[in-house]
Formats: sequence, structure tokens, C-alpha cells
Amino acid sequence: MNENKILKNVDDKWEVTTNRYVAYIDIMGFKDLVARASHDEIYGLMKRIEYSKQVNENINWDGNNLGLVKTTTYSDSIMIYSKDDSVEALHSFICTVSGITYDLFCELIPHKGAISFGIMTLDTISSIFFVNFNSIIYHHFS
Repeated sequence: MNENKILKNVDDKWEVTTNRYVAYIDIMGFKDLVARASHDEIYGLMKRIEYSKQVNENINWDGNNLGLVKTTTYSDSIMIYSKDDSVEALHSFICTVSGITYDLFCELIPHKGAISFGIMTLDTISSIFFVNFNSIIYHHFS
């Protein structure tokens, strides 16, 4: 079997490699927070962030935009990515990024981030994820 012939992830029907919108959000000061806060406080913070991601990822922004955006968290970093480069996916992506950053502001969580567009591979079966960016828009939020 030629591994290059795998076109879609079985679980969600997303193309493995296609043009996508990608956002990266970094929680600022996380290392210091871990050093000074209790385990329960950090866990509560991470649960609130996870809840925000799930809510915003699953809002039906335009009547038919479910399933066009996914989020991933690794430590203090949040990745948000679109299914493809369609107008509907872009709309859902922008709304999701806006919703998550709004929630972070409401929680008084300092953060910074970047948004880009390019070819991204999301191979959920093999856990292979990487991006070839065309451009990056960076903004510092605090």
C-alpha cells in the first residue's frame, strides 16, 4: 500500500493534506503560573480553556458550519485549524478564534498568537501534523 494514497482521515472525512487557516495561541506566563499556583488552580484554568475551545468549536456560526474547525491543546498552546480553504470554513475559523480569545480576555488570561494560511497535513491516524505557511500574521495580546 502506498502511504501517499491516503486522502482522508477515517474518523472525520477531512482531507489529510490541504490548504487550511491555522491559528496558534500561546498562554503567556504559564511557566511562572505553574511555579506559583496550586495544582488545582492550574487544572481549573486548563478545564476552563478546554470548555471554551469545545463551545466555540461547536457553535453553528452560520447555520451549516459545524465540523469546519478543530482545536488542539498542548501544554499552554492552543492550535485552531480549518477543514479547508472554503469561505464557510474561513467564517467558522474566524468566529472560533474570536470566541476563544474573547473567553481568554474575560478570564484575564494573557495570551499572544498568530494566524496563517497554507498547506497543512492533519493525519490523525498516524498522529502526523505539520504546516507549510505562506504567510503569518502575529499579534500579541495581554
